[in-house]
Amino acid sequence: MLSFGFHNKTLKRESKMNQNTINDNVQERLRDLEAEKEITAAFLFALISTHPNLVSLKKSFLAASETLIATGNTKAVPDSWIRQQVDYQQLLCQWIDHNIDKAN
Repeated sequence: MLSFGFHNKTLKRESKMNQNTINDNVQERLRDLEAEKEITAAFLFALISTHPNLVSLKKSFLAASETLIATGNTKAVPDSWIRQQVDYQQLLCQWIDHNIDKAN
């Protein structure tokens, strides 16, 4: 029985180490995704700022993003994902509108 207890403690320790490794990997992946999102946003803002036809861009963007959001509504995605999409859509539309106003 003593060896079983020792083995059980070893398994628990290994399991905890594995969980810590998984947690570290998840945290690293989340940081990577955040960095990707930030660089993509900067790229999009630059593209919007230099686009020759902002009204057309906004129409195309709204159509594409509405399709993406509607697709998310029909799939089993969390509401938080849809809210993030809507928030991001609104942010980019505000930036487009800002640039339209600036051009006029």
